[in-house]
Amino acid sequence: MTEAAHPTWRLPPTPALLVALLLIACAEIGGASMVRFKLELARWARGTMLARPEIHGLVGVRDVDEQIMDEALTRFDGGLRLFHMHAEGMGTIVILTTMVAATWAPTPGWRRRSSRCGSWWARSP
Repeated sequence: MTEAAHPTWRLPPTPALLVALLLIACAEIGGASMVRFKLELARWARGTMLARPEIHGLVGVRDVDEQIMDEALTRFDGGLRLFHMHAEGMGTIVILTTMVAATWAPTPGWRRRSSRCGSWWARSP
């Protein structure tokens, strides 16, 4: 009985790897900035809302405006966290899927043709 050959994982294409690493780096910088500059970002967002009250739905009554600004600041913080989490995850998914595609593609010629044609099922001419 012969053992099946163990396939080795191939590296993803360099451009895909660079894009994924750049995406992960941006996510990490964004996450670190959220922690480090939390007060500065909140002040900036609050100042921006106060500079253009009609755009943000401020009415000029302090009690009402505070509630509107608190809600907007919560959404702003949530948006930054959403970017941080999704950028990390998408960078990882790009690396894994391109590594699987590079490993499972049958031949180097097939991989070149399919990348040129834009479809993974492209046939030779």
